[in-house]
Amino acid sequence: MSWSGTVRCSWCGEDGHNKRSCPARRAYIDSAAESGAEWAKQEQRQMNHRKAVHCGWCGGKGHNARSCEHKKQVIAKLPGVETRCHKIIELLIGSQIGKGSTVKKTTKEEWHHPNYPERAVVLGFHTNLNLGGRLPSKKFLQDTRWTNRWLYWLAHTVSVKSLNDNGEQGWISMPDISWMGVGKDAAHSVGHQNYRVQSCVLGGMPFDTNRVKVGKGVLPHQVDGFVEFLDGVIEKLGERKNKC
Repeated sequence: MSWSGTVRCSWCGEDGHNKRSCPARRAYIDSAAESGAEWAKQEQRQMNHRKAVHCGWCGGKGHNARSCEHKKQVIAKLPGVETRCHKIIELLIGSQIGKGSTVKKTTKEEWHHPNYPERAVVLGFHTNLNLGGRLPSKKFLQDTRWTNRWLYWLAHTVSVKSLNDNGEQGWISMPDISWMGVGKDAAHSVGHQNYRVQSCVLGGMPFDTNRVKVGKGVLPHQVDGFVEFLDGVIEKLGERKNKC
């Protein structure tokens, strides 16, 4: 490999492949084998019996995960997934907490912790969107119970970036907040009971997120189905607002 990172063949001197995959070398060996050269026949047998390359992402043959087109297409679709997830979180709880809101530690003794500030101002939010290998599709919307369970998981990926009374920035858990899901009996709560929203300022929900992650084996059509599910959730939630 040259200093520029381009693969260069030590057999023919051309860029883009190595000696092992060199077509000129293969043609030379095949020609020599046809002429009866034993060394060429032995080399030909070794080349033909080399282990086939399998993709660690999609399981296909002839390529690896690094060059997998399915993986590349999936990664290209993930920013749209992230945007939709943030939109759903805003619809669920964005009318009860936002940048500039103040949160206060509860008076319940069991929730006291020396590292928790008594009061903090919300600066932003963080989500850890590790979606794994099983993505719900649009059909998932037909069962509102499972849809709400997924929304419950999504809401619990959120943590709060805050500023305490001493001027120190840090992260705290999401305060205890109620929200409405989809369908009947859709009332839920999210967050931890160690904090309550003291004053609600709706300064939006700016997100500082890790890159969305999916599990190996996820294919582009599965992401497309997941996007349809997210769009359906957004449509069902609509512009529902919870009062501060």
